[in-house]
Amino acid sequence: TNHNTNHTHQQFGATIHCVSEPETDSEAKANRILAESLPSSYHILHNFELCARAGEMAYEYDIVIVGTYCLFHVEVKGYKGCIRGDKFRWRFASNGHVFPSPIPLANKKSKIIASKLAKSDFGRRHKVPFVDTILLITDEKARIQIRWEDQLSRVLKLGSTSLLRRLTDPSQLPSTVCSDFMLTRPEQLCIIQEILGTNPIPRSPRLTQIGLYRVLEKTAQYNEQWHNVAVYLASHKYIHTRPKTILKVFQFDLYSDNRDKQLTAIFQDQEALRIIGSHPHIISSGDFFAFDSHHFVLPHEYLEYGKTLEELQE
Repeated sequence: TNHNTNHTHQQFGATIHCVSEPETDSEAKANRILAESLPSSYHILHNFELCARAGEMAYEYDIVIVGTYCLFHVEVKGYKGCIRGDKFRWRFASNGHVFPSPIPLANKKSKIIASKLAKSDFGRRHKVPFVDTILLITDEKARIQIRWEDQLSRVLKLGSTSLLRRLTDPSQLPSTVCSDFMLTRPEQLCIIQEILGTNPIPRSPRLTQIGLYRVLEKTAQYNEQWHNVAVYLASHKYIHTRPKTILKVFQFDLYSDNRDKQLTAIFQDQEALRIIGSHPHIISSGDFFAFDSHHFVLPHEYLEYGKTLEELQE
């Protein structure tokens, strides 16, 4: 596949716009079944990247569906077995692992698409459609038990009638969204052009290792004044008894006029922690290490059972 162009296929029902190839069997399966199930008026865009603003770290997208009444950002997960959790963290019964909920990051990526459309030529001339978030589970035997209705309603299984209804029935939209809104085909094509641009950005290969750590899941991504940050849950490649670790990856702009300010901002939290010293209510961190030419990584402990600041504030 030539990754410099957007390939369009209509082998089944919906039209598929392939920016780059699916990276996992789950992604390939999701694209195939969605294309077979959805009406011919739908468009499926898959495996590409978007930046919230120029110069910021790109966000990875598995699938975006341009329907006839709204858009759907679909995060594909090959989770297996029984998954229990709440709005903050999910526990996987098969291995006992506890991961942060993937829904907040997925919602953030949906908002980036909506914001990008609102600021585009299309947004200045037309009403911007609602962008819904779906976490798509591809294993038909998986069982999801999430104690938070807003998150549970976003988790759907591939091939289910509830998924097809969510994607094709306007009455499934939130009550605040106009259900009689319809996109014409020219408007759909304009939206696709606004999202992908004239030179679509293929999604980079999935990050599987950072230094001596195996990446388990990306849990967050955000931008600060002087740098971009991505947060990963990881396990040590060789020390198997070591607990899971959070890796905070800071992107350093090699060509910035503010290199010193960037470096100061990246290292200031670590310096502050060393001044404070150890404390039972402050997580411990390791030493920074460099990852390629423009990333610094701060490893710190991951508390599976502690409470987040948001939980404490509630």
